[in-house]
Amino acid sequence: MKKLFMALLVLAMVIGLAACQGEKKTTEISEVDYYCNVGAYRITLEKAINEFNEGAGKEAGVKINFLGDINNYTTSLQAAMDAGTHYDLYDKGSGNQQWIQQGWVLDLYSIQKDYPELDAMIKSYEKYIAPGVNIQDGILCNLPLEVVPLKFAVNTDLLEKNNLKVEDIKTWEDMYNAAKTIRENAVAAGRDEFGFGWCTWGACWTRLTFQACCNSTGKNYWDPNTGSYDFQQWKEPCEYIKKMYKEGIMLGADDLAIDPIRAEFAKGRVGFFGAPSYDYAVYTEQFPAAENGVHWTVIDPPTFGDNPNYKGTYLDRCGTTIDKVAWDAASDAKKAAIVKALCFINSDDLLQRIYEMGGLISYKPEISQKAKVSADMGPQWALFGDVANYRNVALVPDSVCKNYLEGDIIATTFDDWMHDKWQGKPEATFDEVAKDLEDRYNAAWAKAKADKDIDTSIYEYEYSLAK
Repeated sequence: MKKLFMALLVLAMVIGLAACQGEKKTTEISEVDYYCNVGAYRITLEKAINEFNEGAGKEAGVKINFLGDINNYTTSLQAAMDAGTHYDLYDKGSGNQQWIQQGWVLDLYSIQKDYPELDAMIKSYEKYIAPGVNIQDGILCNLPLEVVPLKFAVNTDLLEKNNLKVEDIKTWEDMYNAAKTIRENAVAAGRDEFGFGWCTWGACWTRLTFQACCNSTGKNYWDPNTGSYDFQQWKEPCEYIKKMYKEGIMLGADDLAIDPIRAEFAKGRVGFFGAPSYDYAVYTEQFPAAENGVHWTVIDPPTFGDNPNYKGTYLDRCGTTIDKVAWDAASDAKKAAIVKALCFINSDDLLQRIYEMGGLISYKPEISQKAKVSADMGPQWALFGDVANYRNVALVPDSVCKNYLEGDIIATTFDDWMHDKWQGKPEATFDEVAKDLEDRYNAAWAKAKADKDIDTSIYEYEYSLAK
């Protein structure tokens, strides 16, 4: 009986072992939180991440949790980190130098040799890695992601309806007159249409006006050649903007964030609105204008002043950052998963996929050359991608100056002036406001340069927009 029991026990063990060997081994999954600021091609990116999670990611033991809010991104992320919540990956951009000083940004160079996949990716971007953009305070914060030409989107239906022609819109005066015609005719006919779009996002001033229109000034509001701020050069477009607001030509200045005003443009309610190149995806995927029967095109920023003869500008957009606090707290398996997720988000295949739907223009020309763009895509993407006479916007030390600035920042200052509430002076002139802002920012810059803990050298260099 005892021998029979032992035989049965051995048989059961053999059967159990065989069953275990027949079972598929389950890979342990490490979850990586990615706090993303992408809105324009969010749908495509989120879909690609979901596919990664179900395919290559699952096989490698990685799951990316896609999070983020574009409309309040930096404020929300800052608040979370201040409260002790650190996401594994986030889109830092080229500003927020204080995050580096607070120990929230991992130096990609410091882990490059430990992960062959990351090492190969960094080497593939070496020629595009720029001091002050990707490298700050001596560390590699992130990789180059895309160039973003700054142009203007135009509703051609509204122009045609009002007997206006796209080719006649050359200057800010032309655009103002066209926008006024659109609004006045709409009011007379009982239509809810506006000539110009705006929003509560501060970049409407700094990015969609000043930086977009460097083709008229040859420099940004910060001049790296002289190491100084100059806001007075923007008088003409600023006064047209305020005029459009005061005359009711403009939609969005009081209550719409960036995505809501984009949605209104896609509905056909707005004639002109500043548009970085990723807005192609906004109006074809996020808020498809075609679904509303709206036709639109792209133009170079309107000019002002006497005989402007400068290049247009594009933004240097950075890739994703690894949070150092989250990294230091991670296990070895989690660190490997973070690197795997970072490399997927920066991969050529993903960037090519996003280019093919009009989401971004990679620094790597081979990506766009290899891409297969559908014949169904409208002509706007080619217009956005025409950067033959464009170069990058100069680095601005705004985030550094903010730590030493007395009074309001750039966007708040001009927004208050537009709304007749700057420093409690409804009748304040542009010259008065611009001079005050210029003095305050130049004073803040002087204090920043005197602070030996801050690297200010990257903001002063030779720069030109001359053709």
